[in-house]
Amino acid sequence: MWDLTFFITRNLIENLLDSIPARFAPSPTVCASGAAFRGCLAALGGRGGHVITFLSSQCQEGPGSVIDKPDEGKIYAAEKESRLFRPLDNSWLDLAENYAEEGVGMTIFLGTKSNAFLDIASIGMLVPRSLVAS
Repeated sequence: MWDLTFFITRNLIENLLDSIPARFAPSPTVCASGAAFRGCLAALGGRGGHVITFLSSQCQEGPGSVIDKPDEGKIYAAEKESRLFRPLDNSWLDLAENYAEEGVGMTIFLGTKSNAFLDIASIGMLVPRSLVAS
């Protein structure tokens, strides 16, 4: 009986060890900061508080995601330059108003590697509007 249990257990452990590389293989990472910010609001809503965030990439999934970035080179020094300072996605404005209504403040530190695009006009709406609440 002991031999049978040992054989079954050994087989299970070997299968588990063989599956580890596939389970923990590198997967593509995407930023879902809009969903994370909504989660923070859900956690702190009604009680108030302050969220401190460090972002290094553009929101690519979920609410507030921006897939197409504008060609800034064509917009600079043109009549459309004011578009650079407007949010690309209005859901950030709604989220900022919800933060202010719930009494939740926000501080965001931004930094990218190799000049990656960040929609600061959209994400940045959270800070000044939420400061009214803090």
